[in-house]
Amino acid sequence: MNTCDGAIYKVQWTLDSDKHERFAKFIGRADNMGNVKFSDYYPGRFELYETDNIYNYLLLDTYSGKTWQVQWGVNSSDNFVIPIDLF
Repeated sequence: MNTCDGAIYKVQWTLDSDKHERFAKFIGRADNMGNVKFSDYYPGRFELYETDNIYNYLLLDTYSGKTWQVQWGVNSSDNFVIPIDLF
C-alpha cells in the first residue's frame, strides 16, 4: 500500500511448482486524490485496517476522514475500492 496516495496492491504467487512466479496487481486507489496538491501527499496519510473478513479491509484518509472498503480476491473481478459514506 502507498500510504501517501492510498493506492492498494496485492502480491500473489502461483501454486504451480514449475513456475514459482510472484507478482503484484493493482487493486484500486482512494478516489478523492484527483485535485489534491502534491504537497498534500505525505507518508502515513492513508492507513489500512483489517476486519474480521480476510478479504476486506478499511482504508482511512487520516487527513480528510474519508473511508473506503477495500476488497481483494484471487480473481480481478473480486478486487475493488469503494467509498463508505459516513456523513
